[in-house]
Amino acid sequence: GIFSTLLVYGFVQESIMTQDWGPNVKISSLFLVMCNRITSLSIAVLAILIRGETLKPVAPFQSYLLIAFANMMATTCQYEALRYVSFPTQTLGKT
Repeated sequence: GIFSTLLVYGFVQESIMTQDWGPNVKISSLFLVMCNRITSLSIAVLAILIRGETLKPVAPFQSYLLIAFANMMATTCQYEALRYVSFPTQTLGKT
């Protein structure tokens, strides 16, 4: 289940980052991260609303800023690394 999904997700990331999109066209890693986060946020909000839970955060908003920024930067670096190494190599390097 989850292993297969993450494997497919990784190979899709690699194909997006290494595909030839035409002359002088380069996919922006930050744009891909933004699309990923908007999709994840939408699914999370939908799940919360379906379960009837509150959208009010438990911790103060400022508590999330550092973690969110670090996660965004790490994901952006991950996408950029796919321009130079394959997904399996990257995964082995992270473990």
